[in-house]
Amino acid sequence: MIHPLRRGLPARLLAFLLVLVGAPSTDAQRSANPHDARVRGFERDALRYGARAAESGRALLPMLEIERLRNDATPGVADAALVRLAASRRLLPHVRAYATMLRGLGELATGDPSVAEATFASLGYVREWMIVGAFDNEGKTGLDEVMPPEAARSATVDRGARYPGREREVGWRAYPAELSPTGYVSFDATLRPWVNVCAFAETFVDLPEAGPHTLWFGAAGAAKVWFNGEEILRDEAYRNHDFERFGVMVPGRRGANRVLVKVCTGEGSWGFSLRMGDRNGAPLPETRVRAQGPTEAAPAPASPAALPDAPVAPLANLEALVEARPEGRNGAAARFDLARFLLWTGAQDEACRRVFELAAAAAELDPSVAHLLFASEIAETRAERMRFVAQAEERSPRDPAVRLARAQLVATGPDPGQALRTLSASALPGRFGLDADWLLATLYERRDLPRVALAIIDRNIARTGGAVSWVRRKGRAIDNQGRRA
Repeated sequence: MIHPLRRGLPARLLAFLLVLVGAPSTDAQRSANPHDARVRGFERDALRYGARAAESGRALLPMLEIERLRNDATPGVADAALVRLAASRRLLPHVRAYATMLRGLGELATGDPSVAEATFASLGYVREWMIVGAFDNEGKTGLDEVMPPEAARSATVDRGARYPGREREVGWRAYPAELSPTGYVSFDATLRPWVNVCAFAETFVDLPEAGPHTLWFGAAGAAKVWFNGEEILRDEAYRNHDFERFGVMVPGRRGANRVLVKVCTGEGSWGFSLRMGDRNGAPLPETRVRAQGPTEAAPAPASPAALPDAPVAPLANLEALVEARPEGRNGAAARFDLARFLLWTGAQDEACRRVFELAAAAAELDPSVAHLLFASEIAETRAERMRFVAQAEERSPRDPAVRLARAQLVATGPDPGQALRTLSASALPGRFGLDADWLLATLYERRDLPRVALAIIDRNIARTGGAVSWVRRKGRAIDNQGRRA
Protein backbone atom coordinates (compact mmCIF):
# COMPACT_ATOMS: atom_id res chain seq x y z
CA MET A 1 0.00 0.00 0.00
CA ILE A 2 1.30 3.48 -0.88
CA HIS A 3 1.33 5.90 2.05
CA PRO A 4 -1.02 8.82 1.27
CA LEU A 5 1.65 11.36 2.21
CA ARG A 6 3.77 10.17 -0.70
CA ARG A 7 1.17 11.67 -3.07
CA GLY A 8 1.52 15.16 -1.58
CA LEU A 9 1.03 16.77 1.81
CA PRO A 10 -2.51 18.05 2.52
CA ALA A 11 -2.58 21.83 2.88
CA ARG A 12 -4.16 21.83 6.35
CA LEU A 13 -1.68 19.29 7.70
CA LEU A 14 1.22 21.22 6.22
CA ALA A 15 -0.04 24.45 7.78
CA PHE A 16 -0.35 22.75 11.17
CA LEU A 17 3.15 21.30 11.00
CA LEU A 18 4.68 24.61 9.92
CA VAL A 19 3.12 26.25 12.96
CA LEU A 20 4.47 23.41 15.09
CA VAL A 21 8.07 23.74 13.91
CA GLY A 22 7.95 27.48 13.35
CA ALA A 23 7.94 29.15 9.96
CA PRO A 24 10.67 31.64 9.05
CA SER A 25 10.10 35.03 10.62
CA THR A 26 11.56 38.50 10.37
CA ASP A 27 13.01 38.14 13.87
CA ALA A 28 14.66 34.83 12.93
CA GLN A 29 16.23 36.44 9.90
CA ARG A 30 17.60 39.27 12.01
CA SER A 31 18.95 37.06 14.80
CA ALA A 32 22.69 36.42 14.98
CA ASN A 33 24.16 33.01 14.34
CA PRO A 34 24.95 31.67 17.85
CA HIS A 35 28.03 29.87 16.52
CA ASP A 36 29.67 33.21 15.67
CA ALA A 37 29.99 34.10 19.35
CA ARG A 38 31.54 30.68 19.98
CA VAL A 39 34.14 31.35 17.30
CA ARG A 40 35.05 34.64 18.98
CA GLY A 41 35.34 32.91 22.34
CA PHE A 42 37.57 30.18 20.95
CA GLU A 43 39.77 32.81 19.32
CA ARG A 44 40.28 34.47 22.72
CA ASP A 45 41.13 31.08 24.27
CA ALA A 46 43.70 30.34 21.56
CA LEU A 47 45.39 33.68 22.14
CA ARG A 48 45.50 33.07 25.89
CA TYR A 49 47.01 29.60 25.78
CA GLY A 50 49.15 30.03 22.67
CA ALA A 51 51.31 32.72 24.25
CA ARG A 52 52.58 30.43 27.03
CA ALA A 53 54.95 27.55 26.36
CA ALA A 54 53.77 25.62 29.44
CA GLU A 55 50.23 25.21 28.04
CA SER A 56 50.74 25.91 24.34
CA GLY A 57 49.20 22.58 23.32
CA ARG A 58 45.89 23.74 24.75
CA ALA A 59 45.80 26.56 22.18
CA LEU A 60 45.21 24.05 19.40
CA LEU A 61 41.91 22.85 20.87
CA PRO A 62 40.08 26.18 20.39
CA MET A 63 41.70 26.47 16.95
CA LEU A 64 40.34 23.05 16.04
CA GLU A 65 36.95 24.07 17.45
CA ILE A 66 36.98 27.05 15.08
CA GLU A 67 37.87 24.73 12.20
CA ARG A 68 34.97 22.45 13.16
CA LEU A 69 32.59 25.43 13.14
CA ARG A 70 33.53 26.58 9.64
CA ASN A 71 30.33 25.23 8.09
CA ASP A 72 28.06 26.16 11.01
CA ALA A 73 29.07 29.77 11.65
CA THR A 74 28.13 32.61 9.31
CA PRO A 75 30.23 32.15 6.16
CA GLY A 76 33.66 33.72 6.57
CA VAL A 77 33.55 34.11 10.36
CA ALA A 78 35.66 31.04 11.20
CA ASP A 79 38.09 31.71 8.34
CA ALA A 80 38.59 35.29 9.47
CA ALA A 81 39.37 34.14 13.01
CA LEU A 82 42.02 31.71 11.73
CA VAL A 83 43.53 34.46 9.56
CA ARG A 84 43.86 36.69 12.62
CA LEU A 85 45.39 33.88 14.69
CA ALA A 86 47.85 33.03 11.92
CA ALA A 87 49.03 36.65 11.90
CA SER A 88 49.06 37.20 15.67
CA ARG A 89 52.49 37.85 17.16
CA ARG A 90 51.07 36.98 20.56
CA LEU A 91 51.21 33.30 19.64
CA LEU A 92 54.37 31.21 19.83
CA PRO A 93 55.82 30.62 16.35
CA HIS A 94 54.89 26.93 16.11
CA VAL A 95 51.36 27.65 17.35
CA ARG A 96 51.03 30.41 14.76
CA ALA A 97 52.23 27.93 12.12
CA TYR A 98 49.44 25.52 13.10
CA ALA A 99 46.88 28.31 12.76
CA THR A 100 48.29 29.08 9.31
CA MET A 101 47.95 25.41 8.35
CA LEU A 102 44.29 25.41 9.44
CA ARG A 103 43.78 28.62 7.47
CA GLY A 104 45.20 26.85 4.42
CA LEU A 105 42.85 23.90 4.86
CA GLY A 106 39.95 26.34 4.94
CA GLU A 107 41.15 28.00 1.76
CA LEU A 108 41.44 24.60 0.13
CA ALA A 109 37.87 23.71 1.12
CA THR A 110 36.13 26.98 0.31
CA GLY A 111 38.31 29.06 -1.99
CA ASP A 112 40.91 29.06 -4.72
CA PRO A 113 43.27 26.05 -4.44
CA SER A 114 46.15 28.24 -5.63
CA VAL A 115 45.65 30.50 -2.61
CA ALA A 116 45.75 27.48 -0.29
CA GLU A 117 48.91 26.22 -2.00
CA ALA A 118 50.58 29.59 -1.41
CA THR A 119 49.60 29.45 2.27
CA PHE A 120 51.16 26.01 2.68
CA ALA A 121 54.22 27.13 0.73
CA SER A 122 54.68 29.93 3.27
CA LEU A 123 55.10 27.25 5.93
CA GLY A 124 57.92 25.56 4.05
CA TYR A 125 56.63 21.98 3.92
CA VAL A 126 59.11 19.87 1.98
CA ARG A 127 57.57 18.62 -1.26
CA GLU A 128 60.60 17.35 -3.21
CA TRP A 129 61.47 13.76 -2.33
CA MET A 130 62.86 10.57 -3.77
CA ILE A 131 60.75 7.60 -2.68
CA VAL A 132 61.13 3.83 -2.66
CA GLY A 133 58.79 1.00 -1.65
CA ALA A 134 56.77 -0.94 -0.88
CA PHE A 135 58.53 -3.18 1.66
CA ASP A 136 56.91 -5.85 3.81
CA ASN A 137 55.18 -4.93 7.07
CA GLU A 138 53.17 -8.09 7.73
CA GLY A 139 52.35 -8.30 11.43
CA LYS A 140 53.50 -4.68 11.84
CA THR A 141 57.12 -5.78 12.22
CA GLY A 142 58.52 -3.54 9.50
CA LEU A 143 59.28 -0.48 11.62
CA ASP A 144 61.82 -2.42 13.70
CA GLU A 145 63.36 -4.25 10.74
CA VAL A 146 66.48 -2.59 9.33
CA MET A 147 65.68 -2.33 5.62
CA PRO A 148 68.24 -1.54 2.89
CA PRO A 149 67.46 2.20 2.49
CA GLU A 150 67.96 2.87 6.19
CA ALA A 151 71.06 0.68 6.37
CA ALA A 152 72.59 2.96 3.71
CA ARG A 153 71.46 6.23 5.30
CA SER A 154 75.01 7.46 5.89
CA ALA A 155 76.59 6.03 2.75
CA THR A 156 76.95 7.83 -0.55
CA VAL A 157 73.57 8.01 -2.28
CA ASP A 158 73.01 5.44 -5.01
CA ARG A 159 69.75 6.29 -6.77
CA GLY A 160 70.23 3.36 -9.12
CA ALA A 161 70.12 0.81 -6.30
CA ARG A 162 67.49 -1.92 -6.48
CA TYR A 163 65.94 -3.66 -3.46
CA PRO A 164 63.68 -6.68 -2.88
CA GLY A 165 60.24 -5.25 -2.15
CA ARG A 166 57.05 -6.80 -0.85
CA GLU A 167 55.89 -8.06 -4.26
CA ARG A 168 58.65 -7.05 -6.69
CA GLU A 169 62.04 -5.42 -6.96
CA VAL A 170 61.84 -1.69 -6.20
CA GLY A 171 64.04 1.35 -6.76
CA TRP A 172 64.21 5.08 -6.06
CA ARG A 173 62.04 7.45 -8.08
CA ALA A 174 61.04 11.08 -7.84
CA TYR A 175 57.86 11.83 -5.95
CA PRO A 176 55.44 13.96 -8.05
CA ALA A 177 55.36 17.21 -6.06
CA GLU A 178 52.12 18.25 -7.77
CA LEU A 179 50.37 15.55 -5.71
CA SER A 180 51.24 17.49 -2.55
CA PRO A 181 49.85 21.03 -2.70
CA THR A 182 49.61 21.01 1.11
CA GLY A 183 52.96 19.29 1.67
CA TYR A 184 51.44 15.91 2.52
CA VAL A 185 53.43 13.14 0.81
CA SER A 186 50.97 10.38 -0.10
CA PHE A 187 52.62 6.98 -0.39
CA ASP A 188 49.30 5.26 -1.03
CA ALA A 189 48.76 7.45 -4.09
CA THR A 190 52.08 6.45 -5.65
CA LEU A 191 53.15 2.99 -4.41
CA ARG A 192 51.66 -0.51 -4.61
CA PRO A 193 50.70 -2.52 -2.67
CA TRP A 194 49.46 -0.23 0.10
CA VAL A 195 48.39 -2.70 2.82
CA ASN A 196 50.86 -3.99 5.46
CA VAL A 197 53.81 -2.20 3.88
CA CYS A 198 56.60 0.32 4.55
CA ALA A 199 58.19 2.96 2.32
CA PHE A 200 61.01 5.51 2.46
CA ALA A 201 61.39 9.11 1.31
CA GLU A 202 64.70 10.95 1.16
CA THR A 203 65.79 14.49 0.34
CA PHE A 204 68.51 17.08 1.04
CA VAL A 205 67.68 20.39 2.73
CA ASP A 206 70.18 23.23 2.21
CA LEU A 207 70.66 25.50 5.21
CA PRO A 208 72.50 28.83 4.92
CA GLU A 209 74.07 28.55 8.37
CA ALA A 210 74.97 25.80 10.81
CA GLY A 211 73.16 25.73 14.11
CA PRO A 212 70.05 24.50 15.89
CA HIS A 213 66.95 24.11 13.77
CA THR A 214 63.57 22.53 14.40
CA LEU A 215 62.01 19.75 12.34
CA TRP A 216 58.22 19.32 12.39
CA PHE A 217 56.67 16.04 11.37
CA GLY A 218 53.38 14.17 11.19
CA ALA A 219 52.59 10.78 9.65
CA ALA A 220 49.73 8.46 8.76
CA GLY A 221 51.16 5.22 10.08
CA ALA A 222 54.12 4.37 12.31
CA ALA A 223 57.27 6.30 11.44
CA LYS A 224 60.97 7.00 11.88
CA VAL A 225 62.98 10.05 10.81
CA TRP A 226 66.76 10.34 10.39
CA PHE A 227 68.65 13.63 10.06
CA ASN A 228 72.16 13.36 8.62
CA GLY A 229 72.14 9.66 9.44
CA GLU A 230 71.03 10.03 13.07
CA GLU A 231 67.61 8.79 14.19
CA ILE A 232 65.82 11.80 15.64
CA LEU A 233 62.23 10.63 15.84
CA ARG A 234 60.38 7.34 16.26
CA ASP A 235 56.63 6.88 16.62
CA GLU A 236 55.35 3.30 16.88
CA ALA A 237 51.65 4.23 16.95
CA TYR A 238 49.59 3.66 13.81
CA ARG A 239 47.80 6.98 13.63
CA ASN A 240 46.12 9.15 11.02
CA HIS A 241 48.05 12.12 9.68
CA ASP A 242 48.17 15.53 11.31
CA PHE A 243 50.57 18.37 10.54
CA GLU A 244 53.04 19.48 13.22
CA ARG A 245 52.41 16.44 15.44
CA PHE A 246 56.06 16.17 16.53
CA GLY A 247 58.76 18.79 16.88
CA VAL A 248 62.48 17.93 17.23
CA MET A 249 65.59 20.09 17.57
CA VAL A 250 68.30 19.08 15.08
CA PRO A 251 71.95 20.18 14.55
CA GLY A 252 71.69 21.79 11.14
CA ARG A 253 74.83 21.89 8.99
CA ARG A 254 75.69 24.67 6.59
CA GLY A 255 74.85 23.25 3.16
CA ALA A 256 73.14 19.95 2.41
CA ASN A 257 71.39 18.12 5.25
CA ARG A 258 70.13 14.62 4.49
CA VAL A 259 66.65 13.70 5.67
CA LEU A 260 65.31 10.14 5.50
CA VAL A 261 61.74 9.18 6.45
CA LYS A 262 60.27 5.71 6.93
CA VAL A 263 56.52 5.19 7.27
CA CYS A 264 54.78 1.84 7.81
CA THR A 265 51.05 1.19 7.49
CA GLY A 266 48.61 -1.61 8.20
CA GLU A 267 45.34 -0.93 6.39
CA GLY A 268 44.97 2.79 6.97
CA SER A 269 46.28 5.92 5.27
CA TRP A 270 49.98 6.04 4.43
CA GLY A 271 52.04 9.21 4.16
CA PHE A 272 53.64 12.12 6.02
CA SER A 273 54.42 15.83 6.11
CA LEU A 274 57.67 17.50 7.17
CA ARG A 275 58.97 21.03 7.43
CA MET A 276 62.09 22.70 8.76
CA GLY A 277 61.89 25.64 11.15
CA ASP A 278 64.24 27.97 12.94
CA ARG A 279 65.21 27.25 16.52
CA ASN A 280 61.93 28.78 17.75
CA GLY A 281 59.73 26.79 15.37
CA ALA A 282 59.04 29.57 12.87
CA PRO A 283 58.81 28.37 9.24
CA LEU A 284 61.70 28.59 6.76
CA PRO A 285 59.77 28.87 3.49
CA GLU A 286 62.77 29.89 1.37
CA THR A 287 64.86 26.85 2.28
CA ARG A 288 66.28 25.11 -0.79
CA VAL A 289 65.46 21.40 -1.20
CA ARG A 290 67.28 19.10 -3.61
CA ALA A 291 65.83 15.62 -3.79
CA GLN A 292 68.03 14.52 -6.69
CA GLY A 293 71.04 16.78 -6.18
CA PRO A 294 73.75 15.82 -3.65
CA THR A 295 75.05 12.35 -2.96
CA GLU A 296 75.98 12.99 0.66
CA ALA A 297 75.39 15.45 3.46
CA ALA A 298 77.62 18.40 4.25
CA PRO A 299 80.49 17.52 6.61
CA ALA A 300 79.74 17.68 10.30
CA PRO A 301 81.33 20.56 12.24
CA ALA A 302 84.43 19.68 14.24
CA SER A 303 82.76 20.58 17.52
CA PRO A 304 78.94 20.53 17.28
CA ALA A 305 77.23 23.00 19.57
CA ALA A 306 74.92 21.73 22.30
CA LEU A 307 71.29 21.76 21.23
CA PRO A 308 68.70 23.75 23.17
CA ASP A 309 65.36 22.19 24.01
CA ALA A 310 62.90 22.17 21.14
CA PRO A 311 59.58 23.99 21.44
CA VAL A 312 57.18 21.44 22.87
CA ALA A 313 54.90 20.07 20.16
CA PRO A 314 51.16 20.04 20.90
CA LEU A 315 50.73 16.31 21.48
CA ALA A 316 53.73 16.12 23.81
CA ASN A 317 52.55 19.18 25.71
CA LEU A 318 49.07 17.76 26.28
CA GLU A 319 50.54 14.39 27.32
CA ALA A 320 52.78 16.20 29.82
CA LEU A 321 49.83 18.10 31.27
CA VAL A 322 48.03 14.81 31.91
CA GLU A 323 51.10 13.43 33.68
CA ALA A 324 51.48 16.58 35.79
CA ARG A 325 47.82 16.74 36.83
CA PRO A 326 46.79 13.23 37.85
CA GLU A 327 43.74 13.98 40.02
CA GLY A 328 40.89 16.42 40.61
CA ARG A 329 39.42 18.97 38.27
CA ASN A 330 42.77 19.90 36.76
CA GLY A 331 43.44 16.25 35.99
CA ALA A 332 39.99 15.90 34.45
CA ALA A 333 40.48 19.00 32.28
CA ALA A 334 43.87 17.73 31.07
CA ARG A 335 42.38 14.35 30.12
CA PHE A 336 39.43 16.01 28.43
CA ASP A 337 41.78 18.16 26.36
CA LEU A 338 44.03 15.27 25.35
CA ALA A 339 41.07 13.03 24.45
CA ARG A 340 39.60 15.67 22.14
CA PHE A 341 42.96 16.39 20.55
CA LEU A 342 43.60 12.71 19.88
CA LEU A 343 40.14 12.31 18.38
CA TRP A 344 40.08 15.44 16.23
CA THR A 345 43.59 15.04 14.83
CA GLY A 346 43.48 11.27 14.35
CA ALA A 347 46.34 10.81 16.81
CA GLN A 348 44.95 7.75 18.58
CA ASP A 349 46.70 4.49 17.78
CA GLU A 350 44.27 2.37 15.78
CA ALA A 351 44.89 -0.56 18.13
CA CYS A 352 43.68 1.10 21.34
CA ARG A 353 40.69 2.86 22.96
CA ARG A 354 42.68 5.61 24.62
CA VAL A 355 40.35 8.43 23.60
CA PHE A 356 37.41 6.82 25.35
CA GLU A 357 39.52 5.83 28.35
CA LEU A 358 40.69 9.44 28.80
CA ALA A 359 37.16 10.77 28.35
CA ALA A 360 35.73 8.30 30.85
CA ALA A 361 38.48 9.18 33.35
CA ALA A 362 37.72 12.90 32.94
CA ALA A 363 34.02 12.23 33.56
CA GLU A 364 34.85 10.25 36.69
CA LEU A 365 37.28 12.83 38.12
CA ASP A 366 34.92 15.73 37.38
CA PRO A 367 31.41 14.66 36.29
CA SER A 368 30.57 17.95 34.60
CA VAL A 369 27.99 18.04 31.83
CA ALA A 370 30.69 18.71 29.20
CA HIS A 371 32.79 15.73 30.33
CA LEU A 372 29.84 13.35 30.61
CA LEU A 373 28.36 14.24 27.24
CA PHE A 374 31.70 13.99 25.46
CA ALA A 375 32.18 10.51 26.92
CA SER A 376 28.68 9.66 25.72
CA GLU A 377 29.40 10.91 22.19
CA ILE A 378 32.40 8.63 21.71
CA ALA A 379 31.13 5.59 23.62
CA GLU A 380 31.07 2.47 21.47
CA THR A 381 27.88 0.92 22.87
CA ARG A 382 24.40 2.27 23.40
CA ALA A 383 24.51 1.13 27.01
CA GLU A 384 27.57 3.28 27.67
CA ARG A 385 25.95 6.26 25.98
CA MET A 386 22.81 5.85 28.08
CA ARG A 387 24.85 5.64 31.27
CA PHE A 388 26.70 8.90 30.67
CA VAL A 389 23.59 10.78 29.53
CA ALA A 390 21.72 9.56 32.61
CA GLN A 391 24.51 10.86 34.84
CA ALA A 392 24.35 14.22 33.08
CA GLU A 393 20.56 14.33 33.61
CA GLU A 394 21.01 13.66 37.32
CA ARG A 395 23.48 16.51 37.52
CA SER A 396 21.66 19.09 35.39
CA PRO A 397 18.31 17.93 33.97
CA ARG A 398 17.36 21.33 32.51
CA ASP A 399 20.64 21.98 30.75
CA PRO A 400 19.85 22.34 27.01
CA ALA A 401 22.92 20.28 26.10
CA VAL A 402 21.63 17.44 28.27
CA ARG A 403 18.11 17.68 26.87
CA LEU A 404 19.48 17.57 23.34
CA ALA A 405 21.68 14.58 24.15
CA ARG A 406 18.66 12.71 25.51
CA ALA A 407 16.66 13.50 22.37
CA GLN A 408 19.50 12.32 20.14
CA LEU A 409 19.73 9.11 22.12
CA VAL A 410 15.97 8.50 21.98
CA ALA A 411 15.97 9.18 18.22
CA THR A 412 18.18 6.13 17.72
CA GLY A 413 16.00 3.89 19.87
CA PRO A 414 12.81 1.91 19.29
CA ASP A 415 10.52 4.99 19.45
CA PRO A 416 12.22 7.89 17.61
CA GLY A 417 8.87 9.65 17.48
CA GLN A 418 9.32 10.41 21.17
CA ALA A 419 12.30 12.59 20.31
CA LEU A 420 10.24 14.40 17.67
CA ARG A 421 7.44 15.08 20.13
CA THR A 422 9.85 16.26 22.83
CA LEU A 423 11.74 18.66 20.59
CA SER A 424 8.56 20.02 18.99
CA ALA A 425 6.99 20.72 22.37
CA SER A 426 9.88 22.69 23.85
CA ALA A 427 12.41 24.65 21.81
CA LEU A 428 16.02 24.70 22.91
CA PRO A 429 17.94 27.99 23.05
CA GLY A 430 20.90 29.17 20.98
CA ARG A 431 23.14 26.68 19.25
CA PHE A 432 21.34 23.79 20.90
CA GLY A 433 18.22 24.88 19.07
CA LEU A 434 20.13 24.65 15.80
CA ASP A 435 21.30 21.14 16.60
CA ALA A 436 17.77 20.21 17.67
CA ASP A 437 16.50 21.47 14.32
CA TRP A 438 19.02 19.24 12.53
CA LEU A 439 17.46 16.31 14.34
CA LEU A 440 13.90 17.49 13.75
CA ALA A 441 14.46 17.91 10.02
CA THR A 442 15.96 14.43 9.84
CA LEU A 443 13.04 12.89 11.71
CA TYR A 444 10.49 14.63 9.46
CA GLU A 445 12.34 13.46 6.36
CA ARG A 446 12.22 9.90 7.63
CA ARG A 447 8.46 10.25 7.99
CA ASP A 448 8.05 11.31 4.37
CA LEU A 449 7.44 14.95 5.33
CA PRO A 450 10.16 16.60 3.26
CA ARG A 451 8.37 19.94 2.94
CA VAL A 452 8.30 20.31 6.70
CA ALA A 453 11.98 19.45 6.87
CA LEU A 454 12.68 22.05 4.17
CA ALA A 455 10.76 24.67 6.14
CA ILE A 456 13.01 24.03 9.15
CA ILE A 457 16.10 24.20 6.98
CA ASP A 458 15.02 27.45 5.28
CA ARG A 459 14.38 29.02 8.66
CA ASN A 460 17.86 28.18 9.83
CA ILE A 461 19.55 29.26 6.60
CA ALA A 462 18.16 32.71 7.35
CA ARG A 463 18.99 32.47 11.04
CA THR A 464 22.62 31.48 10.47
CA GLY A 465 23.35 33.89 7.65
CA GLY A 466 23.54 31.11 5.09
CA ALA A 467 25.78 28.69 7.01
CA VAL A 468 27.21 26.11 4.62
CA SER A 469 25.98 23.17 6.69
CA TRP A 470 22.34 24.26 6.33
CA VAL A 471 22.66 25.07 2.62
CA ARG A 472 24.14 21.64 1.97
CA ARG A 473 21.42 20.03 4.01
CA LYS A 474 18.79 21.80 1.93
CA GLY A 475 20.40 20.45 -1.23
CA ARG A 476 20.26 16.92 0.14
CA ALA A 477 16.65 17.35 1.27
CA ILE A 478 15.58 18.62 -2.15
CA ASP A 479 17.40 15.73 -3.79
CA ASN A 480 15.67 13.24 -1.51
CA GLN A 481 12.31 14.84 -2.27
CA GLY A 482 12.97 14.53 -5.97
CA ARG A 483 13.85 10.88 -5.62
CA ARG A 484 10.62 10.22 -3.77
CA ALA A 485 8.67 11.87 -6.54
